[in-house]
Amino acid sequence: MLKIVQLFLLISLLSACASGFQPHADPITELKAGNYTQAEQAISQRYSSTGRNQLLYHLEMGMLKHLQGQYLVSNQHFDKAEDIGEKLFTTRLTEEVSVLLTGPNLRNYKGFVFENTYINYYKALNYLKLAEQEAELDQAKLDAALVEVRRLAIRLNELKHKTGGYQAPRQPNREATLAYQILQIFKQSLGRDHHVDKFVYRDDAFAHYMSGILYEMSGELDSARIEYTQAAQSYENGFAQQYKLGNQGLQQVWFDVAKTMTLAGGYQNELDIITNNKLNNQQRAQLASLTPESTDIIVIQHAGTAPKRQNLNMLLRIDKDTKSLVLTPIVTGSYKERQAQWRWFEMLYADTDIIDILQNYALGDLGNVVMGQFTKRIPLSFIWDDVKRLGLLDALQIGARISVPYYPPPEQKISKTQVWLNGQLQGELMPASSIARIALQEQLRIANSQIQAALVRELVKALMAQKAIKEVGLHKQGIWGDLAKIATATINAINASADTRNWLSLPANINFKRIPVKAGLNQIKLVTYFNSGQINTQSTEINVKPERPSLWHVRTFADTPISNHLNKSGTL
Repeated sequence: MLKIVQLFLLISLLSACASGFQPHADPITELKAGNYTQAEQAISQRYSSTGRNQLLYHLEMGMLKHLQGQYLVSNQHFDKAEDIGEKLFTTRLTEEVSVLLTGPNLRNYKGFVFENTYINYYKALNYLKLAEQEAELDQAKLDAALVEVRRLAIRLNELKHKTGGYQAPRQPNREATLAYQILQIFKQSLGRDHHVDKFVYRDDAFAHYMSGILYEMSGELDSARIEYTQAAQSYENGFAQQYKLGNQGLQQVWFDVAKTMTLAGGYQNELDIITNNKLNNQQRAQLASLTPESTDIIVIQHAGTAPKRQNLNMLLRIDKDTKSLVLTPIVTGSYKERQAQWRWFEMLYADTDIIDILQNYALGDLGNVVMGQFTKRIPLSFIWDDVKRLGLLDALQIGARISVPYYPPPEQKISKTQVWLNGQLQGELMPASSIARIALQEQLRIANSQIQAALVRELVKALMAQKAIKEVGLHKQGIWGDLAKIATATINAINASADTRNWLSLPANINFKRIPVKAGLNQIKLVTYFNSGQINTQSTEINVKPERPSLWHVRTFADTPISNHLNKSGTL
């Protein structure tokens, strides 16, 4: 009996080490409804301002205060988020190995690279709105926005030239050594996914474009020209194609390059090339009619919310006959959720081209993807001696459950958004960026390494449990030994959990349009048509100044009331 008590004490310890993150109420529902007090309470309940979720706390609070129009408080949270993110950005192998022995939810949330990009983006917007609260545009606050733009430029340049790697631990402990050996096995067995380069977040064309807008508003036409040019080249060279944005936005950005060249002067040769090769007839006519007093309104719509990562569970077992590990997905939830989980598994492992599968998945079209073999075999024959030496045969006698994060297919909720100026229809907004697609592709890019880590984590737990059973002698006691194996496998399965954290209040998509206007008071209205049949109207009035553009950015949720009349800041 004493041995049984010892065993289950060990099981309890393993369970405590592997316990995952237990989320509180989702604040997004309250945020969409404009219940900001309840949303703030929900954020505070779900995340702590200290500890492993402190970055998420400040990101979500920063967005909440931004939507409330509390721009200074918002930036205080984003300042803290930026500082935390920079400190957590560099992670060494010793830290990663320690996570293998506990769980991904027990480490600090570092954020995705694209999430860090949008910290500076929103800080710049906040300073711009603070500048616009004065009777005349406050140049000091506009300069503060430009500081964030320059920080954003540094971040994007680092993104373009980024290199890195893990360093081997100098003095690993026994468990870390075991985890490292198993990790090397899976790196050899699974190899490197040759598709990952197609999913890399290499640059952000819209972030460059937004930087150009702020420089132009400040009268720094040369800096605006540089940023507009970088935006146009990024859209043209792959950003628009990678995230399925079309070419409408690209044409607008090239026009803005030509416009700043025209107003600044001195770029006639470059201007002729752009005018002849990048602009349409209407844009050429508009460019020819420009005067120093020309001005316009730039409308930016932040639509929806970022998708939430979910858990995909898989059964891991070992096949002695074929000397391989076998992974089989365990799908749960509604029919649509189960289909998405099947497809995600197939995208990660199928022999068919992942790019073909991704196109349908990203469009939410799950039916056009042909189901393949819903198991994945990882051959281990060439390292079978190592497998036996490590004790994996006994450890996986019953099998194990592993869990990895996945994104459900992005929902295409908006049919179109029309822009009305002083009662006249000006056309529809154009896609500028898709954070939902960026997030999806970033998750696909790191999926292989996350599965390797999940495999290692659960095998280490299984090996430790097997060792505990042997130490108390139950492996020789018939039914008690079998019950002990089942108990430890069950505990490990219950506590297997993927890291599904992400910045939930980010918009799913960003749309924009630039409209030439006359200086003075202008009435502007957005009418958003959703595929559900819902129509959302948002409006404001802007006192447009000559010689510089005005910016109106607005957040549109699918679940808000039919009509929302907004203040000048464009917040609900």
